[in-house]
Amino acid sequence: MLPGLGRRSCQVAVLAMLAACGGVGRDDFVAAWIDADCERAARCGEYVSKEACVAHDHVTRAIDQDLLDLIQMVASPRISYDAGEGAACIERRRNASCDRTSADWRTIAASCAPAFRGEVPTGGVCYLDAECRDSACPARNCSEPRCCARTCAEQPRPAQRGESCSERPCVEGNFCNDFQVCTELLPAGSMCNLFFDCAYGLSCDGGVCENPPGRGESCVDGGCENWFGDRCAPASGTCERLATAGEPCVWGADCQLPFLCVSSVCVDPPEAGESCAEGVFCRSNAYCNGSVCVARRAEGEFCDSALECQTGHCDGATASASGICAKPPTCG
Repeated sequence: MLPGLGRRSCQVAVLAMLAACGGVGRDDFVAAWIDADCERAARCGEYVSKEACVAHDHVTRAIDQDLLDLIQMVASPRISYDAGEGAACIERRRNASCDRTSADWRTIAASCAPAFRGEVPTGGVCYLDAECRDSACPARNCSEPRCCARTCAEQPRPAQRGESCSERPCVEGNFCNDFQVCTELLPAGSMCNLFFDCAYGLSCDGGVCENPPGRGESCVDGGCENWFGDRCAPASGTCERLATAGEPCVWGADCQLPFLCVSSVCVDPPEAGESCAEGVFCRSNAYCNGSVCVARRAEGEFCDSALECQTGHCDGATASASGICAKPPTCG
């Protein structure tokens, strides 16, 4: 089984206490957010333990857009930070629903907005939407998309029900239909294209909004992926908890993270010096180079992807050229 992380576990415990006491400092926010999200992931059964999830956070940083956005907001000198709202955001993440279809989960990405206030007025230079005080930072083509200088511009208000949504989002509780008109979220039995077309608590399975199956219920006509920590078990045809180490599996998604499905059994991921397959997570602060788990590279060393770097950022890497492991840039 995965070992505990000793010193790091103590560090995240201190961050959790800070959140509970009503304030999380700006420099502590990202680590506290990871700690809270890992507590949620372990509670929901997505990860085998909170400690295993925290150890996995370098992978999370590369694929979790919510977290990537927060990292950039924390680093921006054009955004002010409220420690009390930051703590509230972290606690909402910690206590979030395990049901992906719930209103709680579907609106959670916006729940940290009150902690960050943009200071750039309309017409000023921006790099992130959150940097603009009363407007937005519209996208444009850039050679360097991560630090693309743009201009804060006024944005139209969200579209109300019945209004056009061809160039603006709909207010909460609505979706943009095929005719580009904001429509109330669809009830059970309605035809749908996407999960977000359906009312909270429903999923879009086979083009129809319906109640997702719960644990122990049949999943022949729909998966169990709406619930963190569940899977559709082929042997029983019902929703079951994710398999843990030593239990049978069909593919990787059957296993709790960070376990892998190897030879139809969930197993611990390899560690430094052990063989691995491309894209596999390695333990012990290592990454898979395509055949063997090797130690992640220090700042200043060559890299081809962020997963290779201790800093979580590979600066300048392209499809044809290597980059350098570096701290994530602060734009502007």
